[in-house]
Amino acid sequence: MRTGRFRGCLSGGGSADNAGVLIAARVVQGVGAAVLTPAAMARLSAAFPGADRHRAYGIFGMIMGSGTAVGVLLGGILTESAGWRWCMYINVLFVVVALIFSVYARDFPERSPGHLRGAWRGLILAAGAGALLQALTVTDNPTEALVFALAGLIVIVVFSVLDRASSTPLIPVVLFTDRARASAYLAHFLWAVATIATFV
Repeated sequence: MRTGRFRGCLSGGGSADNAGVLIAARVVQGVGAAVLTPAAMARLSAAFPGADRHRAYGIFGMIMGSGTAVGVLLGGILTESAGWRWCMYINVLFVVVALIFSVYARDFPERSPGHLRGAWRGLILAAGAGALLQALTVTDNPTEALVFALAGLIVIVVFSVLDRASSTPLIPVVLFTDRARASAYLAHFLWAVATIATFV
């Protein structure tokens, strides 16, 4: 029992004893990744102003891409040698290392006056995206898939209207008016689609 409790403290996914707990743990991990990625980009923008910012973004992108490839290989090695649970437990090590480096770098930025302003709009966007993903998941039931798809589209339209009316939009339209930037977004999206399809 003690061992099970200790494992549960380390990683909810690693100590899962049923599919529901494992899926819930993965959802929490996904939410954490969704929070950390834009925060990391914001810190890069603040730490590397001017021309150095492009180089910092390039290094960050290289690390992200390499991490994806290494993660797949490492996950296969861990699954074969130690079991799939260690694919969850090893995340604890990465978090500890990241926290140590963060404290060493004294990475404690001051919060801006508008901190967390509009976070509720992010929740609306997440709900819409989740509904669209669910529509793709239940394709064996066309009626249910259609309901989720319509709900997702409606929620995303509501988000778009509210976000454009805000003085601090989460997704400024100006991001897509530049042709080079829009092309980069499209390329990144297609790369993600191809990568996920390859994994499956």
